[in-house]
Amino acid sequence: MFAKSTICARPGWTQSLVDELLGEPDETAKAFTWARNTYLYAPHRVYEIEASDRFRKVMRPFKTVDYAICQSHIQTGSPFEESLRSMTIAVAIFSMDRVKRGAIGHHSASTGERIAFHGHANGVLEEVMVNYARDVLCDVDEDVVDIFCAANSLSSLRAVRYTKYRAVADAYPALAEKCGEKILFEFLYD
Repeated sequence: MFAKSTICARPGWTQSLVDELLGEPDETAKAFTWARNTYLYAPHRVYEIEASDRFRKVMRPFKTVDYAICQSHIQTGSPFEESLRSMTIAVAIFSMDRVKRGAIGHHSASTGERIAFHGHANGVLEEVMVNYARDVLCDVDEDVVDIFCAANSLSSLRAVRYTKYRAVADAYPALAEKCGEKILFEFLYD
């Protein structure tokens, strides 16, 4: 489940849009007497709204930076060469605090794990933040990516994924080292 604050950390959302577009929460987590209750929403409802034309019309604007697919990862002669050369990945630019809040909430909702990341060792928080930035803050034409998947074009999918890591590292320098580790792990030890 996504907490309202987690949804507000996602691109385009505000508290008033959560109220307007999602309405009543699916669950309410009761808090201690000194804290407010946490309103929780089913992730599939959030994703459905984000995919709607209505959301695109009313969403809060946010800054993005566009990145071209890394040319060195485009396979010459591939049936998808032109698609890759014209493709861009837009990365939403937020404060690191907003990325952190969104990443923790997204991780908790996606895995069901409730981890206290404050002071967490071994780069776990950075890994969660990189995964969130790669999967949520990077916008790519999913219809084209679906075509790559359907054709089992692993080289095209790898080019998109590699560029996402490079884009996240450039947009969020504090995450660059972890992006580099993930590139090494996913691409060199593959």
